[in-house]
Order: sequence, then structure tokens, then C-alpha cells
Amino acid sequence: MLCCSFTDIDIYTDIDIYNQFYDLDITAGVNLFNLLYNEQSVLGFDTNYKVMPVLRFEDDRKALWEAIIDGTIDIIESDHRPSDQEEKHVEFDNASFGSLQLQTVFGALGLCEEFQLEPVIKALTKGREILDIQQAVIEEGQRADLTLFVPSMPWELKKEDIVSNTKNSHFVNKQLKGFVLGVLNNGKLVLKD
Repeated sequence: MLCCSFTDIDIYTDIDIYNQFYDLDITAGVNLFNLLYNEQSVLGFDTNYKVMPVLRFEDDRKALWEAIIDGTIDIIESDHRPSDQEEKHVEFDNASFGSLQLQTVFGALGLCEEFQLEPVIKALTKGREILDIQQAVIEEGQRADLTLFVPSMPWELKKEDIVSNTKNSHFVNKQLKGFVLGVLNNGKLVLKD
């Protein structure tokens, strides 16, 4: 049974605090944007970078990646918080926190020089284990749930491809690296167009 979960780890001192409790039954998670960007990203006042927790220093971003790779941090959180245009198309100080991220998590992570496939997949899928949800197995005679992806495939997010009702993503018209082709779930194969 899970004792405690630290979410929104965003600076290296959080990792140090978490490590003091490492022997306990606890987990830790980091938001996607804190792995991708640092405080320099908000200097242009683009409200799509106004996220919570806020973006920190480059040393913090690198330390968070190290903690994902060595397994200290268990989960990469999408922190998917789409906002209506009225909440984002205002002055930076008045804008809502959050950004559309669920659709771009894998491709955005692939842009980072620190990206390593195995620890990233582990951190993106560890939630099932933590929440005690039955683990998917790949065995003959068993129904498999799979995500089909090409880690090195570049792709561009077009506004018309966003499946959310809101479109507040700074990834629109930008190249991402790591394409999800589709899923096999409950015996149904669904592929992207």
C-alpha cells in the first residue's frame, strides 16, 4: 500500500529532501515542463510557459533528468492543464497556469538531449504499479494493451490535429521527436491518421 507521494518535484533540493525518505514506501513525480525548460523560457512572456510548478534553473532541470534516469523520481507527470483562450490570451501575470500537454508528452521528451528510452518509458508507465492497477502482460492467450511508437521519428503538431477543445500549446507548428503511431487496447487497434 502506498504511503505517500511527492508530486511536482521541481528543484534539486526537493530531490535531496525526498532522498531522506527513500527507504519508506513513497514515490515522487516531476512535471513534463520542468524536464523540458528552465526559467529562461518565460522571458518572452508566452503564457503557454506559465505552468505550476514554475520553471526553475537549468541546474534544476538537469538534476531532475538525472533523478529520472537513476530511478530516484518514479513518475513523469503530463500536468495536462488546457485552458480556454480567454484564460491564456491575456497579460502574463493575469494568465491561468497550465498548458495542453497530454498529446505531446512523448514527442516533447524526445527533444531533450538527456532522453533515454528505457527510464522514460518506466517513468511514464509506473503509475499502474503505484496505484496497484493490474500490470499488462504480454503472453500467449492474454489480451495485450500496447502503445505503438517510433522513438526517433520527427513530427510536427498542427493546430487542427489537437484533439483537445482548447489549443493552448506552444508546440503548435514545432518539430517533436518520438511519434506515437497508435494503441492496441481491449483487443482494438486504433492508429493515428
